[in-house]
Amino acid sequence: MYFRTKPGALALQNHIGDLLYHYDCVIIPEFGGFVTNYKPASLNKRLHLFQPPSKEVSFNRSLVKNDGLLASHLAEWNNCTFEEANDKIRTEVEDYFTRLNNGERITFKKVGIVYRDTARQLRFQPSQEENFLKDAFGLEQLFAIPVMQPEKVPESTGLPQSAPVKKVPAPEPAEAPVVPITHAANLENDAAEAQESSGNRRARWIWAAAVVLPFLLYSGWLVSSADVLRPAHLTIADLNPFAPKDPPVYTAREHTFLWVDHSEDDALLELLDSEKEVVRIAFTDVSNEEGVAVRLRMPEPPPAPAVNTYVATPELLAMRYHVVGGCFAELSNAHKLVDRLRAKGYPAYLLDQHKGLYRVTFGNYARRQEALDALRDIKRDEMPAAWLLLR
Repeated sequence: MYFRTKPGALALQNHIGDLLYHYDCVIIPEFGGFVTNYKPASLNKRLHLFQPPSKEVSFNRSLVKNDGLLASHLAEWNNCTFEEANDKIRTEVEDYFTRLNNGERITFKKVGIVYRDTARQLRFQPSQEENFLKDAFGLEQLFAIPVMQPEKVPESTGLPQSAPVKKVPAPEPAEAPVVPITHAANLENDAAEAQESSGNRRARWIWAAAVVLPFLLYSGWLVSSADVLRPAHLTIADLNPFAPKDPPVYTAREHTFLWVDHSEDDALLELLDSEKEVVRIAFTDVSNEEGVAVRLRMPEPPPAPAVNTYVATPELLAMRYHVVGGCFAELSNAHKLVDRLRAKGYPAYLLDQHKGLYRVTFGNYARRQEALDALRDIKRDEMPAAWLLLR
């Protein structure tokens, strides 16, 4: 479809910035909305930079409903009908998603850049060069240079000036405290008694450690070396840490084996019977009607599950346009989607594996317009999240 455009008509992304001067929100249907919010003037104290009041631009992916603002503007600008303008917007949005899915970035003039991050989420980087607040027209950033205050120099009279003399009061002599002789003697006696008591306590602790420490060491050796857990094997010599230890000697025990004759006649006859899966055999001379159950053959294993073989052929891979329905890390999940789409009549295939993900397509096309028509029908009838891959 062709538009009757004015000379020098701009692309869709070049109209968003012009509309943001007059409206706080401009919505691109099925893509997202650009919203402006008032930001007061500010001062960066570190850079000494004054910022004028402005409008900050943000991107809201949830604003996808068509409010008619952008379509009306394009219809007037391109001298076309409202329906033709909506068709142009839908075509541009489909092209945006195709470019974004291929790793490209969409630049909106004066507004910013829209791109996909590593998690395949839409991100917006606003432009810092445009101020959409009309009241701030003509106001620019302003650097405030600090003003250095000159130091005041006293006027010289030609005569040397001496520093002012400060009067320092003389310190008053401190009176020595008078302590009675009896009280001083008591203080000396108390100090001597405290020192003697501290020395006695330290000596008692040393003696206690000298007695307890060897006992603890001997107890640890006794538990680790002597066989105290088995009193029947414990002797008095084992309690001497300096006595030589005889290494243990291994003595072999005699075993009595019971030999049982086995009658092979009946057992062999039952084993030769090919019609039975399980037989019972007695392996002792004692008559036992039950016997031991022996399985002669295993049941047939169940057939292996069928594997999905709808893998894209070289002819399909040679086509440039593919409508992608999903990407999966597990191959089994990709096969399930192929089977489900095939059951609904779509020529679905497992296209390839890209960055560890298996990509499943609704269909593969050689012409771009045919792929866009199929994508529009699939997004409307089956899967709104489907997207177009250009190889």
